Amino acid sequence: MSNLKNPSQMAQLSSGKLVIPWVKKYKILATGEIVDFEYLKKVVGLEQKRMKKFSEIGELTRFFFVDKLKYETELLRWKKVDLKIILENLKLAKNELEKIQDVEFIPLESLATYSEDEINNSILHRKNGEVKITSILTGFTKENLEKILMDLAKKTGVGDLLWPLRIALTGQKFSPGPFEIAEILGKKKCLERIDLACKKIIMNKPIANLFTLINTNKYSFNF
Repeated sequence: MSNLKNPSQMAQLSSGKLVIPWVKKYKILATGEIVDFEYLKKVVGLEQKRMKKFSEIGELTRFFFVDKLKYETELLRWKKVDLKIILENLKLAKNELEKIQDVEFIPLESLATYSEDEINNSILHRKNGEVKITSILTGFTKENLEKILMDLAKKTGVGDLLWPLRIALTGQKFSPGPFEIAEILGKKKCLERIDLACKKIIMNKPIANLFTLINTNKYSFNF
């Protein structure tokens, strides 16, 4: 498809117009996942400002729809920071994300047990007689993720934490910020991708550092 005469027109389009609205469910061939129209709207909406032509949608949003990301370990490095520090920072980020409340599915009638303030400070989506509820203030949301991770970044250094985290979540040098991405990916995928990044760093060590000679023909891992 050809470029728009004015690329800024892309950003003015509703994200819903960039996917097929009458198709309610989509199957991701790479993972077998079933996603809905609302999920695709969020994904496309996040990348929309960077798009200059419609044909870029697939490439820019690909990291949302693959099982395992492929990228060079070196991409995780922020400037000249030692990969050992990057590894520790990713572990710290994972530890914080593990503590955050995940999305809940509850029967619609159970909403009556929530206070008005809790409802007003939550994201709700109805699905098959149930409602998905996650607190903006304490759940796995952009707002809460940003608060928690920025507090951590004050101790580690902003770039030292957020650059490798974003790479771990996307595998791309250029992408939207880690908070928005993490919210859409969800807790489970985020933790899995951070684990993969940590393993990449560990396996990237020179072979001489991977093994310690104990005695003749006996080796042990030294991670």
